[in-house]
Amino acid sequence: MWKQLEGATPLGYVDGTMFPASFSHIASNYAAGYYGYMWSQVLALDMLSPFQKNMLDPAVGMRYRKDILSQGGQREESDMVRQFLGREPSNKAFFAEITGRR
Repeated sequence: MWKQLEGATPLGYVDGTMFPASFSHIASNYAAGYYGYMWSQVLALDMLSPFQKNMLDPAVGMRYRKDILSQGGQREESDMVRQFLGREPSNKAFFAEITGRR
């Protein structure tokens, strides 16, 4: 049945593979960890937005150093991210990345 289902997709079925059998870590006690991993990607991509097209902007880099790196664990992470971004976090950069628009 799997060969038939995967064979009907644009990528097709690759003989000797069984994707559902290799993807079980998502379905067995890893879901929360995977969600956390994905959320960290959302935040990381959003935190690139202040740099815009200049990833070496010294002013933004210094702000990142002051607002994030220098704080260590003395402030809540979400507060540090909001301080650096100057707004609430957004998923727009993440969706632009995964759809190839970034």
